Amino acid sequence: MTDGTQGFNPFDLTAPMPTSLTATDVLNLVSLFDKSLERMENRLIAKMDENSQGAAARWKRHDDELAANTKRIVERFEKLERALDDHIQVANAHWSKDEREEIANEARIRPIKGLAGWLWRNWRDLLIIAIGLMAFAAAWGEWFGRLIGPHAP
Repeated sequence: MTDGTQGFNPFDLTAPMPTSLTATDVLNLVSLFDKSLERMENRLIAKMDENSQGAAARWKRHDDELAANTKRIVERFEKLERALDDHIQVANAHWSKDEREEIANEARIRPIKGLAGWLWRNWRDLLIIAIGLMAFAAAWGEWFGRLIGPHAP
């Protein structure tokens, strides 16, 4: 240690700093950096492994919750679907009953509406026919009355 470079210990902060580094000192520094990087790498790898195991547990929990939620939603949907089917059957029966009643009503009312419409459209012709029938009945009554009446020939 005559020139201050022999046996340099980088961790000894009380020792004077050398003015130049020998190949051994550089090799020691490179070795020190290599060991530090290796320890850092090992710590990072260990931390990443720990995180991946934690993430695996979280993803497993997430997958389990997703499966449970999916099952719950499917069950709820099926329950709603069954209830909706029941309501649709009731509604269809009700609508079918209403439709049958409407068809029966229409069958009763249509002829009356049709006759009323036909009378409204043809009232002039019907009036002429009625006057003609009354005139014919009067003429026939006159003729019949003369045939069998007190003034018969």
